[in-house]
Amino acid sequence: MNPVSGHGTTCTWGTATFLLTSVSVQSGSGGGNEIDMTSMSSMTRVDPDNTGKRLVKRDIDSAFDGEGDVSLSIDFFLEPWMVTSKTTSAVGLKKQLRLIFPANDRGLGEGFKIESKAVLTQMSLGVGVGEFVSGSATFRLSGD
Repeated sequence: MNPVSGHGTTCTWGTATFLLTSVSVQSGSGGGNEIDMTSMSSMTRVDPDNTGKRLVKRDIDSAFDGEGDVSLSIDFFLEPWMVTSKTTSAVGLKKQLRLIFPANDRGLGEGFKIESKAVLTQMSLGVGVGEFVSGSATFRLSGD
């Protein structure tokens, strides 16, 4: 038996390359095919009851249906380039994602590969005393 090594797995999203500690790919979760992308830049309309409030229109992106419904979760070490105020504001953005598992037990070559536009749906950072800062992120592949 020659199990494939995780060493050499790479993940990029847009121009960001992550120093991975773990990866999980979920497929066919049946969680529906909509991603809510409503944000501060979403369109608004005036409240018809004249309350002076503005109502925000939901922005929806579509993902694959059924068995093609794919999300990807990664854990990573925080690198200096990530330490900006823009790190957490990236949630909700859609960029090209590329995940490549190695082809063999030595972590070499290209084996299983995912290439698709993906929306960053969650990001968190944390640290313990005397440890490196680590993070986690979840992406949802879009139908683009």
